[in-house]
Amino acid sequence: MDPATISVTAAAALTVLQPYLFIIATKAAEKLGSELPAAVGKLWTALKTRLDQKEAGREALSGLLKNPNDPELQVTFRVLLKQAMESDKDFAQEIKRLTTEAAGSGPHIQVGDGAVAYGANSKAVGRGGVIIDGNSSGNTIITGDNKQVNKRS
Repeated sequence: MDPATISVTAAAALTVLQPYLFIIATKAAEKLGSELPAAVGKLWTALKTRLDQKEAGREALSGLLKNPNDPELQVTFRVLLKQAMESDKDFAQEIKRLTTEAAGSGPHIQVGDGAVAYGANSKAVGRGGVIIDGNSSGNTIITGDNKQVNKRS
């Protein structure tokens, strides 16, 4: 597997797992069972089994479970996963397959320019956009970078 595909797969694996990390963290001592879609559970098990083999991997997983939204912990996880995938092509293929399977098994996740939509009826707006749910009459909405508003008398 080429380096670009490995990078994309590592990022996709984290994206697929992200909504479930809290559940995984709170159910760590219990059986995850019905709390996760089966494909997500298989992906987590494969990643955990591999990354737990080294201290740095255990620390990365532990940190990510404690604070799944920490960007530095996410980067550390992706780097360690990429290293594991680069050193073992069979593992890389397995993670790619499991990530693809898991991405289709859970809630719909769509990532765009600065926005993430999660769930079947979710709404998201990208960088510089505005989302209005309801009436906005009487309001002024200004979008874009470096916009200035001059008040007229």
